[in-house]
Amino acid sequence: MTFSSLLTLRGYLNVEIAVTDDNETTPWSKTARNRAISEGYSALWTHGVWLPVTVDIATLDTQLYTVSGIMELERAALLDSTGALIEDVPSAVLRQEGATWVLSVAPLPTGYTLRLYGWTAYKSLFSGDTDTDDLPAEWCYVPLLRAAAICYRQGRAWFARYGSRQTIPPAMNLTLEQLLANQIAAAREFEIECKALADRRPRVGRRLASWRGA
Repeated sequence: MTFSSLLTLRGYLNVEIAVTDDNETTPWSKTARNRAISEGYSALWTHGVWLPVTVDIATLDTQLYTVSGIMELERAALLDSTGALIEDVPSAVLRQEGATWVLSVAPLPTGYTLRLYGWTAYKSLFSGDTDTDDLPAEWCYVPLLRAAAICYRQGRAWFARYGSRQTIPPAMNLTLEQLLANQIAAAREFEIECKALADRRPRVGRRLASWRGA
């Protein structure tokens, strides 16, 4: 499985919005394009595209644990020293406090593991051009659709500024109506692709409801 660096992602976005030189400042600066990419990745969570994650608690000699790193919990399972499933842990021993899960379990023999299965958000903050995402490379075009919509939305805002109207629109060679159409088209395609990607894996709500006996 391969992942994409911020530089690579920005290169893909440049093609999407017809930026011919990565160092261009008009109409979108490099900083603005980076921010749009981050916002595109952040939007995946609200559109049902979640990163599967497991968290293991290997030492069960106390009764109270707090675990971060899971935003939506699917289930918790108790494993023996060989990794074999002993039983699913009842939801009554789990509660969520913000981004942290609090677990209350009885002390268990050495070697036992409590494994939490769930989902968290895909990475959206990049430290620099060499930093990579955690979304498989074949799917990175999805958040970039949202990033393109964000860029076009920013372009619409320039039309509300008198000073910007004097210089930026000729360089963009787009009318306000064309910017709006591009924004709507990119945003709609992002929603369609997110639904297709989210449907490739079970949704937490359905599985969690079944696990809780709903």
